[in-house]
Amino acid sequence: MVAGKLGHDIVYHDAQEPTTSSVGWEAYETCSRCDYSTLYEEIPMLTSTGLLFYTNDDETYYIVSGIGTCTDTHISIPAEYNGLPVKEIREDAFMGNNVILGVTMPDSITKIGKNAFYNCFSLEAVNIPDSVESIGDYAFYKCNSLKTVLGENSALENIGNYVFNNCIYITEIFIPANVQSIGEYAFYGCTNATTVTFAKNGKLTSIGKYAFSNLNSLKTISIPDSVESIGDYAFMETPITSVTFGEGSKLTTMGRGAFAGCIKLESMTLPFIGADKNKTSTDNYQFPFGYIFSETYYSDCATIEQYFYNASTSTQTGNTYYIPKSLKTVTVIGGNVLCRAFYACNMLTDITICKYVTSIEEMVFEECTALKNVTIENTIESLTIKNQAFYGCTALESVIIGNNVKKIDSNAFYNCSIKNVTFAENSTLTEIGNGAFRYCTSLVEIIIPDSVNYIQSSAFAGCSKLESITLPFVGQSKDATTAASTQLFGHIFGTNAYNGCSPRTQYYSSTSTAKATYYIPSSLRKVTVTGGNILYGAFYNCDMLTDIIIGDGVSGMGNDAFFNCTSLKNVTVGKNVTTIESYSFKNCTSLESVTFTENSLLESIGYQAFYECTSLLSVTIPSNVISIDKEAFYDCTSLKTVEFEENSKLESIKECAFYNCAIESITIPSSVKYIEKDAFSRCSNLTSITFEDAETPWRKSYDTTDIYFTNPEENAKIIKGSSYGFTKQEE
Repeated sequence: MVAGKLGHDIVYHDAQEPTTSSVGWEAYETCSRCDYSTLYEEIPMLTSTGLLFYTNDDETYYIVSGIGTCTDTHISIPAEYNGLPVKEIREDAFMGNNVILGVTMPDSITKIGKNAFYNCFSLEAVNIPDSVESIGDYAFYKCNSLKTVLGENSALENIGNYVFNNCIYITEIFIPANVQSIGEYAFYGCTNATTVTFAKNGKLTSIGKYAFSNLNSLKTISIPDSVESIGDYAFMETPITSVTFGEGSKLTTMGRGAFAGCIKLESMTLPFIGADKNKTSTDNYQFPFGYIFSETYYSDCATIEQYFYNASTSTQTGNTYYIPKSLKTVTVIGGNVLCRAFYACNMLTDITICKYVTSIEEMVFEECTALKNVTIENTIESLTIKNQAFYGCTALESVIIGNNVKKIDSNAFYNCSIKNVTFAENSTLTEIGNGAFRYCTSLVEIIIPDSVNYIQSSAFAGCSKLESITLPFVGQSKDATTAASTQLFGHIFGTNAYNGCSPRTQYYSSTSTAKATYYIPSSLRKVTVTGGNILYGAFYNCDMLTDIIIGDGVSGMGNDAFFNCTSLKNVTVGKNVTTIESYSFKNCTSLESVTFTENSLLESIGYQAFYECTSLLSVTIPSNVISIDKEAFYDCTSLKTVEFEENSKLESIKECAFYNCAIESITIPSSVKYIEKDAFSRCSNLTSITFEDAETPWRKSYDTTDIYFTNPEENAKIIKGSSYGFTKQEE
């Protein structure tokens, strides 16, 4: 560096001769303190001489055919030769050359032929120009030192078989957007490749067998949506931990053992299960989940015997697969999940069924004993969870069921340890099959959607820890209007005994033979009914229940509906119940609270409706009630407070309606026209009866003398002490 004109600190750069691997330049000067520079003139890289060429058939371009007399270790292929463009490298052109270290190709090259650089084991660097459209089979096979491959803007359309096979120093594999197919064994044994990246919006449709096998450094793989087929063993023996396909995947065929020996797999998102996306339950060769794994032993793999319909749909055959023990999570994007697809996959803990799945067939997840969480998303097609789909999933804790599951078939969740079942808010589930949740012994609470209109027998048999259940109706059918054994509450728990159950005989009419014995969980305390009709004896003898909520969707309540529910403490009655029939809550000796929802349409309280509810403390009678029938609250010995809503329409309080209650004071609505005999008899604490309409006279039965109830204390004495009824004297 020297001081120059204008105070520059001049730096001299010597001339550099070009080579076949780098450009040259003329000598020039720069300043270390500013941008001053003399003219920099680059000398183009030299092209190799002595290479062999020949013309194509119509003599419009040249093809490089061999090394010829060239001794360069870095080959630089010219863009032109004898005035014509150089467009191809002939097959076998440099095959077996162990001297070449690098190759530079001009942008004129469009094709690299078969075996072109086969076993050039010293070759380290090749610039494959974006102009190359095809690379023939074995083109760079066993180029063990090769480190660079394809550019982002490559026009390459097809990567042939074995093209980069055993190129062990390639660290990154990039598949350009124009590539449509990757041949067999194309990148097999690229043991140092840590990533495989596919260009966005690419055209790739097929990945050949063994194409990415034995990539010993690869951790994850995401398959482009455009891929339609994957060959056998395509990713065999790669240490990937995750495999992902996009929601829009077009894959229709998956090769045998595509992920065989991937012993570190933890999660997979798959477009379908088996070999063919379009397989249905009526087709042969319904290969299971294990099909994409190995049929030969690998350490760190679970040995799983899976059964499936192979050459016939009449009988199933068994096959042993070796599935990674590390694999825990599988997401299925689409297709039909066919019979026993995941049978005995006892390493899986989490399953997600996505919206494009079209069916869940029988025994799909049977004996998946480690499965904990299942999510069935809101599918486009309506689904049935078929028979025994999750049979024996003894670790299953959480199930989320999407809005388009229409039916849960028989024994679907038999012997699962489910703790939580969640249905989508807008669920369209219509039917729950026989034994659907049988022996789900960890289930504590479940809310069944209002969309359900049919529940088969024993649906919840053996749910020995169930504490709370919300039902869209009681019994088998939402639309039932006639009492039957199938419309009793116990119907959903079945007629067979199990540990933790209480056998209860329930009657569905006054006939002594109209009964059935069901085995109801002893743990059950709370029941919410949101719709349907609660028919005769629906909860008869359910003496384990403490809380009942009758929703606004319930329109009727039959006789003896809750008869002898001796542990029942709290009841809420929905607004659309118009009648509480005779004996509805008779002998519910623990009942403390009865709440009628706002704007109740209740019109009558039937004969002995609350007979001997000895713990009932208070009740507020809805304004639409017209009649309180005979002995309705008979012997409610703790009932101290009886109130009537404003604008009451009550007309009659019938014989012994409040017999032997603990009422201390009561106000009779102005609408009341009849108080029958003994209505308040033996209410020893009753000292005050106030009439809202104290100006209108009353008369005792069989008497013509007017009585005016103007004094609350005297009123109580008169009404309590009379064995006659009273009738209001209206004009």
